[in-house]
Amino acid sequence: MNDLAIVCFSCDLNDEVWPTFMTCLDKYWPNHPVTYLFTETLDSPLMKTINHDFELDEWTTRIYLSLQDIPEEKVIFICDDCFLDNYVNLDKLKECYDIVNNNKNVAYVNLELSFDSNDLDCEYEGFKKKGPNSSFTLSLLCGLWDKKKLMDILNIMVCSPWHLEASQNVLNYDVYQVDKVKALSWFRDGPKQCGAKYGGRWAKTLPAFLEKEGIEMDLLKKGFNNSE
Repeated sequence: MNDLAIVCFSCDLNDEVWPTFMTCLDKYWPNHPVTYLFTETLDSPLMKTINHDFELDEWTTRIYLSLQDIPEEKVIFICDDCFLDNYVNLDKLKECYDIVNNNKNVAYVNLELSFDSNDLDCEYEGFKKKGPNSSFTLSLLCGLWDKKKLMDILNIMVCSPWHLEASQNVLNYDVYQVDKVKALSWFRDGPKQCGAKYGGRWAKTLPAFLEKEGIEMDLLKKGFNNSE
């Protein structure tokens, strides 16, 4: 997996999460690949920072140009508030990598556990394949991607990440999803089981996680999501 990189996609407004993201990554994946931070204008000494300054409704353009700036051909594309909470299953991750690397039509393996009854059994034990009736075939939260195919998808339209996901357009590429056994595990909470933040605010159980990890973080600026 020498051509694999980690891409933490973020924005300047979320700079308070970067130390926590890296603290958890370094703890639970000590020998992790090179890690890039994609943001608009700020720099972080914790990751190799790539800056392109675009508005939110031009997010796809910003990420497309940032991916052009890195040499690796495979990327773990992960949201900035996906704080790892357990050690990486390297054997499972290698299986994900091999599916992407050995199949010309596979865009990515979604690293979230399969939850959709419309996902299909497939030739790979421990994985599901996205079917024509599956939901969230295109999910940007965390996946192991073929970089060029991700760029193809980003090039569909100039828009925010949410609008791109809503299009569910993966250009007829195949998509697989881990099933039952995680490759990467991260803090999840809230109705949509995303990361540490949803609706622009923090999950109410995040302080307990941070205390367990011995991490201090300013949670006052964004406040807590009370929709649980």
